[in-house]
Amino acid sequence: MLTKFETQSNRVKGLAFHPNRPWILASLHNGSIQLWDYRMGTLIDRFDEHEGPVRGVHFHPSQPLFVSGGDDYKIKVWNYKLRRCVFTLGGHLDYIRTVFFHHESPWIVSASDDQTVRVWNWQNRSCLSILTGHNHYVMCAQFHPLDDLIVSASLDQTIRVWDISSLRQRSPAGGGKPFSICTCVGDLIIPYWQNFGPREALNTSLPSLLRRGGRYANQGPHQPSSRKHSGRGERGHLRYRGRCCEVPSRGALARSELGFVSPHIASNHIWC
Repeated sequence: MLTKFETQSNRVKGLAFHPNRPWILASLHNGSIQLWDYRMGTLIDRFDEHEGPVRGVHFHPSQPLFVSGGDDYKIKVWNYKLRRCVFTLGGHLDYIRTVFFHHESPWIVSASDDQTVRVWNWQNRSCLSILTGHNHYVMCAQFHPLDDLIVSASLDQTIRVWDISSLRQRSPAGGGKPFSICTCVGDLIIPYWQNFGPREALNTSLPSLLRRGGRYANQGPHQPSSRKHSGRGERGHLRYRGRCCEVPSRGALARSELGFVSPHIASNHIWC
């Protein structure tokens, strides 16, 4: 262990490294954000404008900024050189779980318990797009490091991949009405696998999962009844490219490729 920090809050909700300096941001349950130097083991600064727990923090890759999101439904952008919040973004209707800057464009992505992912332009302080489709709390959303994609994860047991390339062509000026122009290009329900382990499942392609089948627990993609999984089930659902497919036991599937679903499944699919 290199170093250890102690705070007056009994819960640390979020952490972020600075891209260049030996700094760590820690967001706390008591509503405070602390800036630490991990080499010196010293507290540099603290920021206290959120009203309630702060769950997500992230440094901007090149500007002296960081972003935070909390249980007060607010996203705040801070300038750590000026030691203050420079503006606040409002729009989410429930707790904000994560916030991240885009590596290149002036965008922020946020995930919330209101079941949406939102993309913001932090330069003109407007909401660019509201991504809807999850039907439970969205626990995390993050930009792809190179492509115009966002990945989101929810308690509805799905991971969704969103194409946001259209944001480069259409963007509201000022504080205009947001455009919901991003599309979901992939959707996978994450199960407890019975026939092979989770680590193997995560390293297996979607067509391969379709071919291999598998029996896993699932509360149903449209019925997130609780925060806990309820045990193993007989069948589940696998979503791919916007299609929800019932996955029977091993051996019942014919060959499946990208964009093709075997006749056994085709009669049971649901368009999302």
